[in-house]
Amino acid sequence: MNVNKKLGRFKQWAGEKMGGEIKTGVSDEFKALEVEMGLRHEGMDRMQRSMTVYVKSLSKRAEGDDREKTLPGGHLGSTMVSHSEDFEPESEFGNCLSSLGRANERLARVQETYVGSATSTWLEGLERSLAQMKEYQAARKKLEARRLAYDTSLAKMQKAKKEDFRVEEELRAQKAKYEESSEDVYRRMQDIKEAEVDLVQDLTAFLEAELTYYDRCREILLNVKRDWPVRDTNATRPSRSRSVTAHGYAERYNPPAEEEPMPEPPRITIPKLSSRARSPGGLEAPSPGGYGSSPSRPALSRTSTHEGSVRGSVRDESPARRLTRVPTEPGAVMTSRNNLRPVRQTNTFADEYEEEY
Repeated sequence: MNVNKKLGRFKQWAGEKMGGEIKTGVSDEFKALEVEMGLRHEGMDRMQRSMTVYVKSLSKRAEGDDREKTLPGGHLGSTMVSHSEDFEPESEFGNCLSSLGRANERLARVQETYVGSATSTWLEGLERSLAQMKEYQAARKKLEARRLAYDTSLAKMQKAKKEDFRVEEELRAQKAKYEESSEDVYRRMQDIKEAEVDLVQDLTAFLEAELTYYDRCREILLNVKRDWPVRDTNATRPSRSRSVTAHGYAERYNPPAEEEPMPEPPRITIPKLSSRARSPGGLEAPSPGGYGSSPSRPALSRTSTHEGSVRGSVRDESPARRLTRVPTEPGAVMTSRNNLRPVRQTNTFADEYEEEY
């Protein structure tokens, strides 16, 4: 293609964008098929990417203890079987580990078969459909280029002042190429629509493979349950008390009814110090326990249950109750004795202080 042809096509394209040149159109059916192809391509692309992620997640392998990469389920089963060999043959726990471990190894092999079937059916069908879409897009791009060349030749023919057989020949050649590409694109779009039959077959095969996989897994697990070494797990489970921090599922989401709290026993309180704790000179005796003083000592009744505790606690915590002699005038001493004598007559604890005066 020489420079003049490229320049002419560029002018035609720019004129179409600016609205100055007429663009060769297609039929309404062709336009509807183009819109349908766009929707199909977008949906197939999303399904192909999601199916690829799904297959990769199922076929992802983990490295075991022996450096051999296996499926996670197979690796789990092999570790169970390996640990079950550490127990005695009569051990229920060991037999349970061995049974479930070998079942997981079989499940891993079934999973490998399922991954192969899913890949060969639905995933490959999606990839074939995307390959068709890619070929259609390439043909559609080629059609657009030939349409632009045809419109350029047509505009050149219309602008010619006199007839030129070379321009007419070029126009006929570009028109033939455009019609050929248009028929090719239309045929490819019809092929993509007719390929739905193959996609339905691939999807049906994928459904059958998925059903077979889950049925086989259920069958393996049911066989394990049927031959489970422990028949009644509830009967053999030893009863144990749960710790404060451990909570079961039912206990967490179905809390038991709260019991009414037991009434607390009446609290024993220590009475305040009376005026007898004051010194004869008018100074209060020190009270480390923080007891206050009152004008009169409260009357206390003797009981057989709390007598020792009350008296002992008062005397131990408040040793300042014992009065000591203070060198004062004889008259002041007599006055203090006269003041204390009525209290000693009515107080039942007066005999504790008789010897100190």
